[in-house]
Amino acid sequence: MKQFYQYIGAFIIITQITFAQEAYMHLAHSGITPSSTMTVEPGQEITFEYGGGGPHPMTSGQGSTTSPVHFPTVTVNSSNPIATFSLEEEGTYIFHCGTNPGNTSLWGTIIVEPAPIEGPMGDVDLNGMLNFTDITYMMFYFYGMQEFSDEQMYEADVSQDSTVSPLDLSLLKMAINTTIELPYPNIDGVLDGSATYALDVPTYSDGEITVPVSVSALSNVISIDLSVVFDNTSLTLDRVDFEESWDGATTINVENNGNLRLIVASPAINESDNLIANLVFTVNETSENNTSVTLVSSQTNESGLIAEESTVDVQLLGVDNIMNIPTQLNISGAFPNPFNPAITLLVAIADVRDIHLEIFNTKGQAVKTFSSENFVRGTNSITWNGLNNQGQQVPSGIYIVKASSSQNTTTKTITLLK
Repeated sequence: MKQFYQYIGAFIIITQITFAQEAYMHLAHSGITPSSTMTVEPGQEITFEYGGGGPHPMTSGQGSTTSPVHFPTVTVNSSNPIATFSLEEEGTYIFHCGTNPGNTSLWGTIIVEPAPIEGPMGDVDLNGMLNFTDITYMMFYFYGMQEFSDEQMYEADVSQDSTVSPLDLSLLKMAINTTIELPYPNIDGVLDGSATYALDVPTYSDGEITVPVSVSALSNVISIDLSVVFDNTSLTLDRVDFEESWDGATTINVENNGNLRLIVASPAINESDNLIANLVFTVNETSENNTSVTLVSSQTNESGLIAEESTVDVQLLGVDNIMNIPTQLNISGAFPNPFNPAITLLVAIADVRDIHLEIFNTKGQAVKTFSSENFVRGTNSITWNGLNNQGQQVPSGIYIVKASSSQNTTTKTITLLK
């Protein structure tokens, strides 16, 4: 690949020299010299010179082949030995000698195309300058929206490792901000980097499942490239929320049939543990089993692809009860109210630790205390049949349901009628 890039570079230089040289063909019965093929710019002056052997009216086409772009007849002879002309339309022109159409030695080709623009390394859009359009081209490339030519691949590989990676995007951004000069190869390990990546425990809230992606033990991190897989028959990726602490970084996520690529380019270096992004999923209606999300590979800078084994289980069975995790303790419902003989209490619990649920009469006496062993985060449905702690029926009247924790207390008034 390196030899290929060297060849491309040599080709660009040779092409530029060709454009700079005079566009000239010497036409003789024995053939066309110095070459029967030339490349010129639109409007560039072309010279045909007569070399003997009878008149040479050079006419469009060759044998049974029509010229892709029509070539206007240009004639040189002993009385008109020099003809100069130009071609404006881009494309390929093929021609032959009209007085001797079978003489293939007098078949010629002129290619008209703009001269290549000589630009700095990293000039991905090939416009002769380095600017933020080149970054946009690189982003489109990673999104799969832009295919690069061989010349663009050469320009994009600013680290000169024969690949185009998120590190090249990072270095390109740094060059545009004039902090480095391109190319920027990995000499003496200057681009070596490392980090540890992991998926953290999912959280459930407001109909969404959030899987955090974290990084730790960062060392010289200039770019991050992660691959995550999930079962897209069970989960739909709603969005990727990148952490705001990666200020100034270019963040890219590309998902295809449960395969997710996460890219962070030119991040603000933070050597402490950090959240990269939250992967936010919704549950597909057809899901009937629990599932998982897995980080399968990572690459820091261009330090090599590392196989990862970070998997988190995602609970789908019974998920409706935990998808809407409240932010605080609340008695969200009580029905029927008034009731006889039983009432259902809906208690929203954000944290199951240190929860107390009791029912008091109007004298402030606790008549019923519920065990907290079976409480879960989310909405708990609890039935009271009107019996006190001794298993005796309480009289008709007004009662106060009280739910409390170390953080807050909430109450609700209920009425038992007989």
